[in-house]
Amino acid sequence: MPPKLNYKFNSLKSFLFSNGWFHQSMYPNNINNHNNEAYMKSILSQFFHKVGIYLYSLSNTLHPFDYIIGYDITKDKLNGKVRGIGGSAIVYNNKGHALSVIPFSSSHTGSEIANYNILFDALNDQLIKNKDSDLKKILLLKDGVIFDKEVEELKQICENYNFSICYMDIRKNVPIRFFDNSGSSHKNKWSKNNYCSIGDDWYFTSHQYDKYHKKPIKVTGKYLIYKNSEEVVVKQLPIMDSDIKQLIILSKLNFTNSTQPDKTREPCPIHYAHKYVNAVRNNWKMDKKWLEEGCLYFI
Repeated sequence: MPPKLNYKFNSLKSFLFSNGWFHQSMYPNNINNHNNEAYMKSILSQFFHKVGIYLYSLSNTLHPFDYIIGYDITKDKLNGKVRGIGGSAIVYNNKGHALSVIPFSSSHTGSEIANYNILFDALNDQLIKNKDSDLKKILLLKDGVIFDKEVEELKQICENYNFSICYMDIRKNVPIRFFDNSGSSHKNKWSKNNYCSIGDDWYFTSHQYDKYHKKPIKVTGKYLIYKNSEEVVVKQLPIMDSDIKQLIILSKLNFTNSTQPDKTREPCPIHYAHKYVNAVRNNWKMDKKWLEEGCLYFI
């Protein structure tokens, strides 16, 4: 690979994806400057997960959910206005295996209001249809603000399908920082999983640090939407300690470097949804059949 200049890298990746060429990037300088064994493990880990081979999973299922979905939208200027140009949802089972990448390109508003009808129609058609009629419990993680319109849309989805949806608002850009006050060096050591609540909001981090953590992740909203025998019910619930622990567990599903899982800041269903929307922003064209098989070949 040439030196990693963004415009050259993106142009080359766009060419390879547009021509349907499966590929894995390696930089000679990285081989020379890193521990070769660790670097090759990272490269192989990325390769396997690109073709849908998962080297590890959660030791216990993520109770009580059947599916975990990370959702993100990418924006760009259209006719002088900032609008959503597309996005993706990454669907996992409760063992931490990616089942499908569901992309969409319909326009969204500049406020990033999600269009969940596209997502759940595809989810039902690809993964659930004709399998069984049992209630499916879904953890839906959105990168960004939860809007009332989205909750109303999810109510209708739960009416149409036999879903129970736990909907959570996850945000990356926050002014809070976690500092270490132990006086000891944490370089090249795993950090502890740190989290706290400030008012109704929770903050957590599970990545490495030296003197301080970078931005923690903020969790600021939680809804439970389900259909009982009479109607669809919406409950706004407090975020619990157990919710944060589950999100930290999901942040360990780092398929780009299985030897250093704490490098991923956010729950990986959102992390990889964000990776995909970056690919959309860079105009990388990917074959949907690979995405439908849960191959994360854009990482």
